[in-house]
Amino acid sequence: MKIVINDAATIYRGDCLDILPTLRPGSVSMCLTDPPYGYSNMDGDLNSTLHPERAKHGAILNDSQEEMRLVVGGMLGRTLPLMREEAACCVFCGGGGGIHRQQHSFAWLAMRMNVRGWRFAHAVIWDKKTLGLGWRFRRCYEFVMVAFPANGKLSWRDKKSTSPNILAFPKPRDMHHPNEKPVELCARLIDLMTKPADLVIDPFMGSGTTGVACMRTGRRFVGIELDQRHFEVARKRIEDASLQPELPGINLKRMKAPRLDLD
Repeated sequence: MKIVINDAATIYRGDCLDILPTLRPGSVSMCLTDPPYGYSNMDGDLNSTLHPERAKHGAILNDSQEEMRLVVGGMLGRTLPLMREEAACCVFCGGGGGIHRQQHSFAWLAMRMNVRGWRFAHAVIWDKKTLGLGWRFRRCYEFVMVAFPANGKLSWRDKKSTSPNILAFPKPRDMHHPNEKPVELCARLIDLMTKPADLVIDPFMGSGTTGVACMRTGRRFVGIELDQRHFEVARKRIEDASLQPELPGINLKRMKAPRLDLD
């Protein structure tokens, strides 16, 4: 299923491993995505017991270690031909935990993002400004792993600017997805590494937060989501965001992005 929203966004319901090869090569400035972490969250675990309001969204698809590595590795391979020479790939992942289940996806992801045409650049920390679950050291952060095409450069909107590698934004108050990220965090990453009207892609769209941030910052967007429930939520959120003013406090100039052409 393919839906065009306000000419500047296109979303697909399906498997990103099937859809990514159909998109136009060399057209994407940024991949910003929040894939499964390989933690098997919300499948009757302690997290779902303590947070039933999140558990109602159901288990995350492809969230075992084996499935996560298969789909994330496949996504990186299929996304690379789509990237411009100067581009960024930002992938959320967990900061550890699960010592008895070997859930150290951040180490695997950093190594995977440094081979097969990619070059690993940065590990950015999202400070969630709240204390989560954990054994001994409790979780209060997640990673955003940053890479770029090995034959190109890491995109950066203002070459004279810098940013701390710890970005502090509270978790969303009203969750549309059990692992939803703040729109403001995604907007900050998008603003740092892309220009207005650039194309941003999210192969694991979830509830559409990256798309909402793109609509609110004047970027074009392509999103892909396998889960029908999350796809419908994302469609509604992105449609609504395309009609709303810019995000408060982000200091981004809103502009209407040009028509999205993927053919």
